[in-house]
Amino acid sequence: MNLTRRMSNSHEDNLKKIIHLMQTDDSVDAPADAVKWSKDIFRTRTAESKTSISERIFAVLKMDLAPGKAVFGERSGTAQARQMLFEAGSNAVDLRILGTEDGFEVRGQILGDGFEECTVTLGDRTVRANSRSEFVIKSVQAGEYPLTLSAEGSEIAIEKISVS
Repeated sequence: MNLTRRMSNSHEDNLKKIIHLMQTDDSVDAPADAVKWSKDIFRTRTAESKTSISERIFAVLKMDLAPGKAVFGERSGTAQARQMLFEAGSNAVDLRILGTEDGFEVRGQILGDGFEECTVTLGDRTVRANSRSEFVIKSVQAGEYPLTLSAEGSEIAIEKISVS
């Protein structure tokens, strides 16, 4: 019982001290412009962190081999699929388009680092690349589509792929 009384007295003493500090507080608020400046620092950091893509690279077509034409470096072989090679900064994109019974199959691989398991978007279709940066999009209808490869902090864009 004596212990309980001491605890309640110590709580009361603490409350009295807090109330006394509040009543005798003579501190001055920070100037309004300093408060605004402080808040703006955090607002700009928040806005920057919401932007996930910091670098967008447009890929440039370097090679386009159509089916039925001789494959470079082979004596008598012909390509079964259309093969395209795009250069995008320190990366490259190897695409192969093959005709199938239900349209076309677009296979690709991103060569270089940073695009393992990236998101691949062809028109309105989205797939995920594997750990070797390879992807397959099946049952694509003939037409022209934009291709976007999005990884953390980078994006490779190909404005138009002609699937035919």
